[in-house]
Amino acid sequence: MPSDNSSYSLQLIICIMLCFLLKRTYPFIAGVLTQGQLDNGRGRARLNMFRHLHEIQTGRTSSISHEILGFDTAGNSIDYSTCSTAEEICENATKLVTFIDLAGHQRYLRTTLSGLTGYSPHYVMLVVSANAGVVAMTQEHLGYAVALEVPFFIILTKVDVTPKAKLQNTLDSLQKVLTNLGSKKVPLIVKSSDDIFSAVSNTPKENVVPIFCVSSVSGSGIDQLKRFLHLLPPRSGLKEQEKLEQAHPEFQIDEIFDVPNVGCVVGGLVTQGIITEGMTLNLGPFEDGTYKPVAVTSIKRNRAACRLVRATQSAALAIDVSIMIVRKGMVLLDPRLAEGQATMCFQVKLTRKSPMKRKLLLTLLSFRRASTCCTTPPLFKKGSGRQFTLVISVRRLSSSPLLPSPT
Repeated sequence: MPSDNSSYSLQLIICIMLCFLLKRTYPFIAGVLTQGQLDNGRGRARLNMFRHLHEIQTGRTSSISHEILGFDTAGNSIDYSTCSTAEEICENATKLVTFIDLAGHQRYLRTTLSGLTGYSPHYVMLVVSANAGVVAMTQEHLGYAVALEVPFFIILTKVDVTPKAKLQNTLDSLQKVLTNLGSKKVPLIVKSSDDIFSAVSNTPKENVVPIFCVSSVSGSGIDQLKRFLHLLPPRSGLKEQEKLEQAHPEFQIDEIFDVPNVGCVVGGLVTQGIITEGMTLNLGPFEDGTYKPVAVTSIKRNRAACRLVRATQSAALAIDVSIMIVRKGMVLLDPRLAEGQATMCFQVKLTRKSPMKRKLLLTLLSFRRASTCCTTPPLFKKGSGRQFTLVISVRRLSSSPLLPSPT
């Protein structure tokens, strides 16, 4: 068994969120990239991205799924057309791109936000149907990417069946939306190799938004997109990555599974440190705010067994504890640290630098009014943690309260 999924120490991991928008449109590009096969025009490419039967029936992603795409030193893609397993892709790749497929429909917006906040992606890849144009959820997802300060790029699909006038109208609408977001973002339509190099150098700085026009059926624009992904660097540099790995281990639990003959398996993100097989960590917090020591019996990453995982990597850990006491949002902490402190009250500081953050502040104000009227309380998310809360008061940083304190 490899200690770290073969040569992982030499690989660059880039997490890309797929914020798809429309029914029967969204998973095509992800399936084409990871499977190495073009779509047949009826959704064959999307089937490998779905996890549940109802997703296949409706054509909508409702959960979070993971897929990978590898590149060798020459920039050639390594996918399931040449490799039969994810472990084989990891062994042959010198750079690995991890796709985290999110739900794009408004009904599953909470799932999308959980993925955006819980997995700390390096970039967001927003997929828009060229013939449908910019819809309300397009603006919503763009706003969340800007508010969370995550660099993003846009994929326009179905360009082969979209009239030129409609395609230009969609591009103009995207430019208008990017301008109205309140951020200085310049759209860059990628057409040549020079455009790719310009996009690669400016996307991490969050001042340029590359736009790729592709077709999952004809394959138009796919090679340019793959070259861009191969050259795109991770947001965190080597020094920052080393600093995270030297910190005490911390693992955020986002998914829980009961695996036969294995027991409780938790999936999530290693936010800092290095977790090894056989390590003892503290699980919690429980309802009384305490933590319980558990042992990591085995580790899997990208469906392949390994002996350790590093900071910023997603993994599945088998732990020796009953699944009945584990819940989403819990964490695994280094026992050498003082036990994590659970609190019933906290302060959140918001700024109003962008329209999306102003919208968030206005939403908080409305939640403040709603929470005093015995209606549904607001849901607070931090990483994979989530908790219903009561907004006690909202204050300006340097003046009196915006709203009176509850009586």
